[in-house]
Amino acid sequence: MKATLQLASLALPALLGLGLVLGQSPGPEPAPTAPEVVARIGEDEISLDEYKQHLFELFGLGALEDLVYVRLLEAEAASLGLAVTPEELDASWHEERRSMIARARGDERVMLETLTELGYTEETYRRRYEFSAKPALLEAKIARAQRTVSEEALLERFEFLYGVGGEKVVLRHLMLNHTRTRAERQAAGVTGAGLEHEAIEAAMDARGAELFAQLEAGVDFEALCRGASHDISVHQNGGVIPGYNYKHYGAEMAAAVRAAEVGALVAPFRSSAGLHLIRVEERTVTKLEDVRESLVTELMASDATYQERGALKLRLFREGNVSAPSVVGSHLLQKATEAAQR
Repeated sequence: MKATLQLASLALPALLGLGLVLGQSPGPEPAPTAPEVVARIGEDEISLDEYKQHLFELFGLGALEDLVYVRLLEAEAASLGLAVTPEELDASWHEERRSMIARARGDERVMLETLTELGYTEETYRRRYEFSAKPALLEAKIARAQRTVSEEALLERFEFLYGVGGEKVVLRHLMLNHTRTRAERQAAGVTGAGLEHEAIEAAMDARGAELFAQLEAGVDFEALCRGASHDISVHQNGGVIPGYNYKHYGAEMAAAVRAAEVGALVAPFRSSAGLHLIRVEERTVTKLEDVRESLVTELMASDATYQERGALKLRLFREGNVSAPSVVGSHLLQKATEAAQR
């Protein structure tokens, strides 16, 4: 069976590279001259104009928004003294090319054959890729140039890296819950009143006290978690919650963790989720002011977020003097055209 390659970049809008297909340049560099005849069937010829009309009937002006947006981005970047350099585009392309070869299981020949089957040479596909890569690079540059780091964004990043309030906790946790306790009692032959709520709660308390006594006697906590905990995550990590965030299992758990000393067993306690035995394995405290400068630098240098990209696109279409035929389906172009006509 012949190996094939799925190219992630081809998930772009169908006409993102329409200008390349039609012999028109999507960017500032001229494209090769397109042939007047694109195919021959015996003596019959299909002209470039016929092919253009065919494509237009299939896709309409669906890719026009992409082309307009590139022009708007270029103008905005120029006003800020920004541009995407040939070296940056070249680096982006070679990274994409390596990814394409990896998706072809490391076989460059398969990658090139797949491009051929899709109607591309490597050079024409590269131009198509660069047409989509350039806007993303411009968006990132513009976002960084216009970005300010809010306290909200700073705190969000701080707590993501260093834990809630700057406290990062590694917690070992054994839990008993009502549903699993009831199922275990049923499997043991308990019936009737022994399966009612109060009986289940009493059984959980008794089992929790028994497990706590075993831990105090020196039984390995990890082994006990794997054998007795009703928390399904223990089968992978022996009951460890590597980044406890003071939200898991509610306020009762948060209060117990805050009060616990590192390495000390905490007696069984209840939450809305069930009955818990815990031990704080590590607790690292970081002050925001100690890492503020590095966090600001990191946030200012990061790629454009989804929200930044969306806001930038909306603003440029609102502010740009865009006019286009009213038949264009794009809501952004439609709104820009209506605004220009008022």
